[in-house]
Amino acid sequence: MPVKKILVLQPAYYEKFSCTAGACGEVCCRDWDIAIDKNTYDRYRGIKDPEFKALFSEGVKRVRGEKASKSNYAKIVLDEKGFCKFLREDSLCGIHAKFGEKYLGAVCKLYPRGSTMMQKGVRELSMVPSCPEVARVALFNPEPMIFKMEEIPFYNTVSPLLFCKTPKFTEDKSMCFEAHAFEIRKYCISILQCRNMRLPGRLLAIGMMLSKLSGLDPEKAVEEVPAVLNFYMNAAQGGEFEKILANTEFKKEVTVEMESLLYSMALKSFNSRRAGKAYQKFADIIQSFLSEKGEMTYRDFYDKLDGLAAKHWEPFLDEKGYILENYFVNMVFSILFPFAYSDILDIYQHFIILAEQYALLRLLLCACAEKGDGITDEMIIAVLTGIAHTTGHNHDAKNVASSYIKRGLDSLAHMSFLLK
Repeated sequence: MPVKKILVLQPAYYEKFSCTAGACGEVCCRDWDIAIDKNTYDRYRGIKDPEFKALFSEGVKRVRGEKASKSNYAKIVLDEKGFCKFLREDSLCGIHAKFGEKYLGAVCKLYPRGSTMMQKGVRELSMVPSCPEVARVALFNPEPMIFKMEEIPFYNTVSPLLFCKTPKFTEDKSMCFEAHAFEIRKYCISILQCRNMRLPGRLLAIGMMLSKLSGLDPEKAVEEVPAVLNFYMNAAQGGEFEKILANTEFKKEVTVEMESLLYSMALKSFNSRRAGKAYQKFADIIQSFLSEKGEMTYRDFYDKLDGLAAKHWEPFLDEKGYILENYFVNMVFSILFPFAYSDILDIYQHFIILAEQYALLRLLLCACAEKGDGITDEMIIAVLTGIAHTTGHNHDAKNVASSYIKRGLDSLAHMSFLLK
């Protein structure tokens, strides 16, 4: 019987990744929502080992009701510190060590891999940089991230291709863009890789393009989308958006509102257990930065941050801005941007996720750099993986966007403030 072949699109780095297991300083299975599929659950129930049976009894619980399915049949119950109960003291998986990889559930086997489908008939493979090794192989290549399309054999085994996410197009928010969804994301990636501008200008170009698209008459959108995409691509190639951002001035109330909200977002990120051990080290550095004057207000903080941008951020963008470019390109590709949460956010509102991430990364890395030895590769990996953990694994990204929308701080002017 011939093996079925499918068309797959994936970034070139995908095949370079290899888990470093015990050599990795992080623990994958902390504060996760870890699903157990039915086949794995049945396999676990058949294990006679007394020690495992005791752990299974207290560490795995069935999912009941509407949320139950074959792929979400049970859940790992985390301990009081947020760790999987099967995790050994050496930070390795006790199930893998004792019974082998075939006994791992689908979620544990597949991380940090993911699969999406923006274009019918084309499966997409990607990885999330919450894994430090993914961050190293995916983000530190100074060349623009490239993608390749190929036909590969498809075997009916545990594979990312079996768990493919697709956009949820809705009549009120995104249905009119369905025919052009793949092209819209493609143009977002192309603009992100326009190296004639610094990254903030490229992000602004995406925001303005998505704002224009979201304002189209739904009945005419299908015909008008290509012209909008080409207009903004040409403008980006001409470097127009860096000039727009440089000449943008903000009202005092915009400055006060945005500084206060972003400061609170940063404080929240410091205290997240999900961010990982390496990130916590730098979060502690930032905490000390914030408390030098005792109880520092957000205004004190931004007064200090303004000077740090010229000292640390501008040179970093000039020398290693490609790291953040790759980070955002990978995000746009892997989360079905700008349709990741299309049942909740409209096409423009997805831009809030990019702008907020940029501002938060700038804030954290500048604060770390001032208390350390500049923006180092170790610091970049720790902060990027930490932010990816806190905004990716538990779908916090859409909640972050919603927090801006509810406060009325989601306009292009507000987002421009985050980028400048």
